[in-house]
Amino acid sequence: MVTVNAVGRDITKDLQAIANNPAVSQILFCGSKTGSVFTVNGTVNIPATTVLRFDNGNKISGTGTINGGVIEANHQCQIFDTSLTVNPSKTSDGKFSVNWYGATGDGKTDDTKALQRVLNMLAANLGTGNFKIIIPKGNYLSRHLETPNSASFFTIEGEGMGVTNLSFIGVDGDDFITFINPQRITLKDLTLIGQTTAGEPSKMINVLRTDNKQGDMGFVADTHFENIDIPGYRG
Repeated sequence: MVTVNAVGRDITKDLQAIANNPAVSQILFCGSKTGSVFTVNGTVNIPATTVLRFDNGNKISGTGTINGGVIEANHQCQIFDTSLTVNPSKTSDGKFSVNWYGATGDGKTDDTKALQRVLNMLAANLGTGNFKIIIPKGNYLSRHLETPNSASFFTIEGEGMGVTNLSFIGVDGDDFITFINPQRITLKDLTLIGQTTAGEPSKMINVLRTDNKQGDMGFVADTHFENIDIPGYRG
């Protein structure tokens, strides 16, 4: 294992040099104190099996891109800023937490940017089924979200109905979540809350097909809908 503790400067070249060493199987971001912020402004390519471990409270910021690697971190902690693009090979337990990108679930903060960043990550893993996106307990406020084109075979999972709440705060008439050409997506253990305007519920889920294919969207399990309009259904 190699420890990264350099803060206050761009570590892109240092991190790439570490990743290029075939003897390195784990990289630990620990810093000199809790709350250390590492900066990556360039592109770093990590071998698919190299583990990126984070001590609680430490994160990577910057405008760069990190490709590959296996992420290992506490699901409750932020480890990336939304300015950073991350395309991991997988995570140590198969779960990618929205908190890793700074979603708060405090019922006050607009978490759209963090939630969208997590969905964007699916573009590098189309059809692999590598990820279960987890939303820890809390009330997450969000505007319109959409998945990358053809993102498939993944799960969005909370900690239970009424425990993990996803509330729409977007513009009236917008869809809450648009799935573009999806296959086999699962939503479970969530409460999805829309708005009611003039007695009409929000449009919650829009499945957009531009590929002229018949797709199997997937299924919804143990998920509660409030003030939601889904084409063909109402909850």
